[in-house]
Amino acid sequence: MAALMHLRGKPYNKGLGMVYVPYQPTGGPLHERFPELHHYTNWSGLSGIWNSQTIWASRADCLNDTTEIKHFSDPFFTEIQRMIYKLLKEQPNYEKEIKEFVAESRGPAIASRNATNQIRDVFSKHILGLNGGNGVISLPFIVSLCAHGASREYEVKNGLLSQWRGYGGIERYCIVFDTFELQRVICSEMTTGRYQGLIMDKVKYNMNDAQFLKENSELINAICEIWINREHENERKMLKVVSSFPSMASTLKHRAFEEEQEVRIIAYPFTEEFVNRYYSTNSRDSRVFAKEIYVREREDGERKGEKIHYLKLFAEMREVRQLPIRRIIVGPSFRKNDLKNKVRDLVGNSLEITVSDTPFIG
Repeated sequence: MAALMHLRGKPYNKGLGMVYVPYQPTGGPLHERFPELHHYTNWSGLSGIWNSQTIWASRADCLNDTTEIKHFSDPFFTEIQRMIYKLLKEQPNYEKEIKEFVAESRGPAIASRNATNQIRDVFSKHILGLNGGNGVISLPFIVSLCAHGASREYEVKNGLLSQWRGYGGIERYCIVFDTFELQRVICSEMTTGRYQGLIMDKVKYNMNDAQFLKENSELINAICEIWINREHENERKMLKVVSSFPSMASTLKHRAFEEEQEVRIIAYPFTEEFVNRYYSTNSRDSRVFAKEIYVREREDGERKGEKIHYLKLFAEMREVRQLPIRRIIVGPSFRKNDLKNKVRDLVGNSLEITVSDTPFIG
């Protein structure tokens, strides 16, 4: 399939062959801004990550933000409706099908609204598989990390209080990754042929509409032109046009989460549906595979018992110690020295282990 994903104009497929070009984060290289990234977890998470050398990425609709990958929706589709209305008003010589559509809608205003609903439907049902659809692009699977930055010296050494409160229960830990080396491991993971896209980027919070529309004007214009030319049901062309949609949708979050200063690993795995639709048995590229998706139950909170869909990053890699972990911070606890010894028994003498000075007892 020629119309495979491009991420912000950085193609990594050429025909059916895998040619990975590293994703360029907005704002410049991550490791230059944030040499370390912090991942907060409990004992089960820490020991699981250490022993398996994998990280679990949860599907976006299983995360704790109810606006996940939808935060962009209102300004995005409002601008599409405005642009289509403008095109319908400025171009009197449409194709016959467009003229009939406008007439049936009783004018450009309602026609632009109906057109936008069609495009929204293509995105949600046929591209992402939401609302009962059967999408060919997977919903994103996300790993959340905190970028405390050099200016937040206390959090770099001791962790962020809100994260200690939110994760870990009575045993709280923070795994500190080397950002540059983590990017390298992500590049290696991409070459396994199991992803349409795999990136790491800084989350944006509460971007104003004008800035958002300016950054995504090329995508919006292309979508509007596809509709005007009656190509919105051309799934392959839509896949090509929405190439920057995944990173755009997955790196916008509600302002309430801004304190976290999140950096995300965002994975778009090849699904069985995608592979079966675009790679026939006879012509399938031997380097393209569906990524295995697992299901577990949420263990606590208001949503206890809900299904969580997740995948295992780096599961196909074979290095004994492939994850670039710099150190582990033991979180606030009456027993933090005992917990430090527990971590030492797990990792041996290969890592620095520190204890947070934050005087919080949950």
